[in-house]
Amino acid sequence: MKCKLALLAPFMGANFGTLLQAYALSRYLHNQGINCEYIHYTSVRKSNFFERVVKKIHRIINNPHHNKLVEYRGIDDYSFMNKSPYKEWQLIMDAFSKQYIPCSNILYNDLTIRQCNKVYDSFIVGSDQTWSIERNERYALYFLPFAKNNKSLFSYAPSFGTTMLTKYHEGLILKYLPKFAILSCRERKNADSLSRLLRKSVFYVLDPTMLFNKEQWGELSEPVFGLPQKYILVYALGERDAISKFAEYIGEQQNIPVYYILTRPKYETKKNVLSQLNPFQFLFALLHASTIVTDSFHGTLFSINFEKNFYSFYKRDPDVCVLNDNDRMDELLSTFQLQNRLIKDSLYSQNASINYESVRPIVEELRQKSYEYINLIIDFVNTKHE
Repeated sequence: MKCKLALLAPFMGANFGTLLQAYALSRYLHNQGINCEYIHYTSVRKSNFFERVVKKIHRIINNPHHNKLVEYRGIDDYSFMNKSPYKEWQLIMDAFSKQYIPCSNILYNDLTIRQCNKVYDSFIVGSDQTWSIERNERYALYFLPFAKNNKSLFSYAPSFGTTMLTKYHEGLILKYLPKFAILSCRERKNADSLSRLLRKSVFYVLDPTMLFNKEQWGELSEPVFGLPQKYILVYALGERDAISKFAEYIGEQQNIPVYYILTRPKYETKKNVLSQLNPFQFLFALLHASTIVTDSFHGTLFSINFEKNFYSFYKRDPDVCVLNDNDRMDELLSTFQLQNRLIKDSLYSQNASINYESVRPIVEELRQKSYEYINLIIDFVNTKHE
């Protein structure tokens, strides 16, 4: 059976947010009767030394705060993934992708990607940081340069990874996005910027993980054995000491243990470590936590979706300006009027528990608008094939 719709977004790797956003978008579309799958893609070759130097210079020139730009190797170095227990965790995450996220049997690359036009009639650029400079600097895959003019192109909640768009971003936007039938973005500020640049409506929609509510995700969660009845859960993708210090402090204040989801070697020596979880076990750990402390976009988003008491941190030191991705947290929290959950200055300040009675209507309104938008895409696809 011919697959009508191709999805383009990261859908593999040792990152819970990446896998669950990919799962959510494909699952929602399948539930609506749409035959879809992710394009399995790999770059033809690695960048050589000269290209990496040019890339670094290019990033400095195009960064609006290039005078602050410094080399920051810490959390962007993933060489530890080649060692245990992370190597085994990668296998677990790959197994999840193969079982739950549909993808093409063909592995495409820069030279063969145009062959997709023979297989698919429509394309959706999905979520995660698909429109970031880092993902499109060498080849603008997620702007669909390979798609023929007779194909229907859409986006669902792609992210630029920052709300500080550069001249380089604008060049990609003006070159490739006018051919998209309808457009959306995961950042409200960027959706407004795109609307002005393209002189057409660009919808602000929620991340695909928000297409499913707490109960629906709960049905998919898988038990993590050995967890106590009450615990504080730390899900940190960065390495800032403030995160663990804060979690340990509130653990002492509430007299409950702190558990760490193992994401980096920094957390291996903690007393209570949850290692090699699959994405559905990750959901279980979040759902049953008393409090969540996180520097992750998706960690924060799931905390809101699950109506948990949580605290968010910037992943990167605010004084280090490399990818400008800290501002994503500001916008996410302000969207749901939860700015006070971001811990910036006072290490040991605690905010009162969240009153979700005021947050819930915002979530439901934005979720409904996201349904309306993705259903527009579904109508486009179905109409094309009547």
